[in-house]
Amino acid sequence: MTCTRVSRVTEWLISQLCINRGMDSWIRLIVASLIATSVAYLFAVIAFTGTLDLIAAAVFLGLFVVVLLGFERFIKWAERFDAAEPPTAQP
Repeated sequence: MTCTRVSRVTEWLISQLCINRGMDSWIRLIVASLIATSVAYLFAVIAFTGTLDLIAAAVFLGLFVVVLLGFERFIKWAERFDAAEPPTAQP
């Protein structure tokens, strides 16, 4: 399967999962990242070990979601300081 074919399949899958059910863009990004991460994990594990452990894959995806959501919360926290007005100097 070529890269173009994989991207078309991924786009179709995301469109079927998200757009037809009225999900917002945040959920679409989560679903797209999970699909990309699971495919990359599967290819890497099978290429290097030749076996697939579903429990390890589930743990990896769970940790990925935790890190993804934690990083998103960190960015929202940091954006609060960016939106705040800078202090002015008193004469």
